[in-house]
Amino acid sequence: GSGVQGISAARHARERGFTVDLTLVDVSARAQRFVAANLLLNGLEGKFVHGDLFDVEEARAGSYDLVLANPPFWPAEGDTLFQFGGSDGERVTRQIVRGALPRL
Repeated sequence: GSGVQGISAARHARERGFTVDLTLVDVSARAQRFVAANLLLNGLEGKFVHGDLFDVEEARAGSYDLVLANPPFWPAEGDTLFQFGGSDGERVTRQIVRGALPRL
């Protein structure tokens, strides 16, 4: 919800002279405010995409060098993606790996 994984990696890369093109995706619309604040506080620019992993056009269209995630891992069933990781805690992680591979 705060973009911390991507923002930390982007800062690290930028400090080492790399060009950074940052896209941050979150299922929570409210996360956009936190991401915007964190980008500002860290002196970075980035694009926030509200949506579910790679199901939004902006995320599907991209080609990426790196995909980072901080998915829910709590083993529990439920309808709220950001809260429950499925019966084994890895439901969202599997979705991320499947979606990321063709984009790398």
